[in-house]
Amino acid sequence: MISIGTVGGIYGTREKRLHAYRTHMLLTAAIAIGLFCLYTLSNALSSPVISHSRDQLGVREYPKVPNSGICDPQFPAHQMDHVTIDELDSTLNLTDRLDSLLAKSSYNKGNYSISIFGRQNVLYERYSNKTNSDSIYRIASITKVFTDLATLILRQNLSLSLDDDVRRYIPLNLSEEFSNERVSLRSLGSHTSGFPGTIANIFSDIYWDDKEGVLQTPIDNSTCDSFTTMCRMEDILAQFENSHMTSIPNSFPEYFNEAFGLLGEVLSRVDPKERSYDDIVIQEILEPLRMNSSFFDLPHDLEQRGVYDPVGMFNLDIQSMRAAGGLYSTATDMTRFIQGTMLGTAHLLSKFELAEWFQPVVALPNGDEIGFPWETVSVSLGRRTTKVYTKGGSLGHLSLSFAIPEVGLGGIIMTSEIPDYAKIAAEIANEVTQVGIKYLAGLSEKYTGTYEGYNSHGNKIVISIEVNAQSLYVTRAYIGGYDLLKEQNTSSVGLQPTGHDDRFLISKTTKGCLAWEARERATSNYQGLDVLVWNDGEWLLPAFNTTLKKTNPVVNSAWVDLGKKIVLPNPITGLFDE
Repeated sequence: MISIGTVGGIYGTREKRLHAYRTHMLLTAAIAIGLFCLYTLSNALSSPVISHSRDQLGVREYPKVPNSGICDPQFPAHQMDHVTIDELDSTLNLTDRLDSLLAKSSYNKGNYSISIFGRQNVLYERYSNKTNSDSIYRIASITKVFTDLATLILRQNLSLSLDDDVRRYIPLNLSEEFSNERVSLRSLGSHTSGFPGTIANIFSDIYWDDKEGVLQTPIDNSTCDSFTTMCRMEDILAQFENSHMTSIPNSFPEYFNEAFGLLGEVLSRVDPKERSYDDIVIQEILEPLRMNSSFFDLPHDLEQRGVYDPVGMFNLDIQSMRAAGGLYSTATDMTRFIQGTMLGTAHLLSKFELAEWFQPVVALPNGDEIGFPWETVSVSLGRRTTKVYTKGGSLGHLSLSFAIPEVGLGGIIMTSEIPDYAKIAAEIANEVTQVGIKYLAGLSEKYTGTYEGYNSHGNKIVISIEVNAQSLYVTRAYIGGYDLLKEQNTSSVGLQPTGHDDRFLISKTTKGCLAWEARERATSNYQGLDVLVWNDGEWLLPAFNTTLKKTNPVVNSAWVDLGKKIVLPNPITGLFDE
C-alpha cells in the first residue's frame, strides 16, 4: 500500500496539504479504514490492552483464551434494561474510568460527542466545548449498517433474497474470466464480493513530484466528473467490465465501498413502492426510530449545527456512494439507532432476523469476524470473551459505533481533529464491555444457590449453580444417587440461556461448551433432560415435571474491582486464571 506520509507535516501550503490529503483518502481509504479499524479495535479491545509497534503489525499475537464463543455461557437478556449510571459507578466506577481515558487523550484538542447507553437510557455523555448531543457529523461508513438493515427490511416483504446474484437486478457486465462467479447481495453487504478495495479507474497516472515534494495523481475525467465528486452509478457499472476479482466471492473480506453503492441501487430497483434508496432508509429506519436530525442532504438551515471538518469533506457530494457513506447524524440519533436495532428495542427486525444479523459472514485468522457489515471483535475478561459489534466511519469526521447485545450496552463516539480517536474510542468500548459483564455477573447471582426437589419416583434431585469467570455454571447435579458431572468427568458445566423466555440448557462436555455432538439430546415427556426453566426464584425441570427450591445460597466473587488484578477460579481446571 502506498504511504504518503504525515499530513500537515511536509507538504508546505494548506492547498498542497489539502490536495495531498484528499489524494491519500482516495488511494487508501477503502483498505486503510477496514484494516486499521480492525487492527486498532482488536488491539485495544483485548484485556489487557496490548500495544504493538508498526513493525509488528504483520506478526502480532492475540491473547489466548482457553474457551471462547459458545463455550462461555452467556447471561440472560434484558437484566440491565433499567440500570443507571449511579448503580454502575457504585460498584465499578464507570464514569471515573471513562473520564480518565479522555483526560489522558488528545480529545481536548478537537471536537467530540460521546454517548454511552443501555437499552432504555443514556448512561454517560461527554462533549467538547463547541459540541452537544445535537451536533451534526458525517458518519461516513457507518451508513453501511443502515444499507444492510434496509436490505433485511426489504427481504421481509419478499422483495429480494440475500443469496440473489446482483446481476438479477442490475446489468453488471463482468469480464469473461469472472462471468460465472456468483456475486450475491450478502457478499456485497459484507465486503466479500471478491473484488478489491476499489474498482474505479480514477487516476490516469501516479508519480512522485520531486519539485513539489508530493505524490501527484492527475484525475482521469473520462469516468468521473471531478476530483471532489464521486463517480456516478453508470460510471461505476462501466468499471466492472475491466475489473479483476482478487478472491472467490464469499471467501475473504476486502473493504469495498462500491459494493454498497451497488446494493443501494438494488434496493431502489426492487422496492415495491418504487422509492429511491434515500427514501427507503428514511421511511423504514430514520422515521420509525425518530432520528429527526439524520439526513442524506443536510438542510441549509441546519448547517450551523455541523461540526468543523478540517479537510473540507463536510459538504462533499458522493453521489452513487451515498449507500456507502452518505449519512449525517448526531449522538442523540445514533443512540436511538443502536438502541432500536442492535439492542433490539424497536423491533424493526424479528428475533430470528436479529439473531441472523449477529452472525458472522466470514472469520479472520486472528479470531475477528466480518458480518453484514459489522466488524466483530472479542473483549477478554479473565477466561471469558464477549463479542462487541463495531462499525467505524471516516470522511472528514471520524466516528465509531459499538454494541454489546449480550450486555445490553452500546456507544457512539464522534470526533473531528483528533488524531488518536480510534485508540481511545476502542479503549472506551473495552471499559464499557468489561464493566457491563462484571455488573451483569453480579445481577446473575439471583440464579445461584443449591436447589433441591423430588421427581414422581421419589428420587431426590440436587443442582448447584454459581457465577464463575463471569459466566453461569452448574457445579453440582445429582439425580437420586447419580452424579451427572462425575459421569462427564468434569467439575462444572455451562448454563446457557436459549433466548426463549427463561429457558436454559446445561452443557454436556468437559469443556463446558454446547458442542455439536451435544445437540442429539435425551428427552423425557418430549422435554430435553438438559433443560432448566427459571420461574420466580425456583428452577423447573420439565423432563421430570419437578420444581427445585433453593436450600442454600452460593457465595460468588462476581463483582471484583476491575482496578485490581482479576483472579477467578477456572471451573474446568480448578486453577486460577488471570
